[in-house]
Amino acid sequence: MHDSARLARKLKRNPAAILGAREVRLLACAAEQLWRESFPRWSALNAEDGLSLRVGVSIRWGSLGARCRQAREQMQLDEKAAAKHAGLPWYRVKAIEHGRFGEFQPDHAWRYFESLGIKAWVGRWCRANAELAEHVGIRPARSRPAPRDRFEKR
Repeated sequence: MHDSARLARKLKRNPAAILGAREVRLLACAAEQLWRESFPRWSALNAEDGLSLRVGVSIRWGSLGARCRQAREQMQLDEKAAAKHAGLPWYRVKAIEHGRFGEFQPDHAWRYFESLGIKAWVGRWCRANAELAEHVGIRPARSRPAPRDRFEKR
């Protein structure tokens, strides 16, 4: 429980803290345990369908969304004003902050990050969460592997 308490204090101090793999696993396990205890019937249905994976993705994106909100609030902007500042529809900003990946394109996310002045922080987040950043398509261009020539021998 000591690790859990320390992690809870860390997130209370900074909801946008970039979490390591061990911390995400710890939170995902705790969240999954609460889910299974609270909803035993539904838990049986979700036993093998990647509940932990979905929880882990939510936890990882949560720090990115929190950092966006912190930066937006420091600029004294609500979602609609931040969207206008970034040149995006407000529902795209909401989707980015809440991790609804199917509702925004990577260039929308980067435009939003740039308008908030957090591109460097997002770069660090992408390095710490490379697989998720790659999946969502927001991994910075310079850290992407060079495309292979389709005629190149493997």
